[in-house]
Amino acid sequence: MSNNNPIAEYYNEHSAEEERRLTSQSTEYLVTKALIVNIIKQHSRILDIGGATGVYAIPLCCEGYDVTLVDLSKDELEIASRKAYGMGCSIQFVEGNASTYDDGILYDAVLCLGPMYHCSSMSEVERIIHNVLKRLQKGGYAFFSFVSKYAKFNRFINEINSYEKHKIPKLNEILKLRTQEKSTFIFESRGELPISLVEPSSLSQFFESFDVDIIETMSIDLCNQIEDFNNDIFDILCNLGKGCMINNGEHVISIVQKR
Repeated sequence: MSNNNPIAEYYNEHSAEEERRLTSQSTEYLVTKALIVNIIKQHSRILDIGGATGVYAIPLCCEGYDVTLVDLSKDELEIASRKAYGMGCSIQFVEGNASTYDDGILYDAVLCLGPMYHCSSMSEVERIIHNVLKRLQKGGYAFFSFVSKYAKFNRFINEINSYEKHKIPKLNEILKLRTQEKSTFIFESRGELPISLVEPSSLSQFFESFDVDIIETMSIDLCNQIEDFNNDIFDILCNLGKGCMINNGEHVISIVQKR
């Protein structure tokens, strides 16, 4: 699966780094995990496509969900498998692609919290979404995570004191282009690695072309970390993230329900 696939090769090479990032108890993780358990009933069958090192799959399994984890990176799957074994979690691990994976099972929920970051074209975006929806039973939920086209600038605000000052003029130039671009998706590259970015405020309208009901679209990381995460903070972040501050995070989640 990883042969000549730049995405798989990248995450195989950076698997340990990704594991540290994903397990840092970031706001992105805390808000996303809370959204999942608030919407999906315990003991439901969940397919985690692009689930990396099991940052969501393993705790969900420990809480009583029936989870299958699929990822392009065999190295990340190996890390996830070791973690799950150490915690006594029974998870099926499969090396596979978000746009083609088909095990013949209809799931209660599908998590797609990574594959949309690395699409190279609109046709690939649509293939992944259609395949995710095919894996859902009627009434099932899909969680799609995207990188906001404003991510660079929000990261700059969070790290303004340590940011390299010589990069600021270039950032201003990119920001002008970003605000002028009206498309829902922007496709770029970092070397051989494709990068796909979204206009957060356009996502709800974008999903209207699919056979789904749109449950929520919101920014999930308005700040870097929260030490005492609780229901009150969760409610505040959700209200801000889907309202006036939807453009103020690096990642955006869309939750849809299959008709």
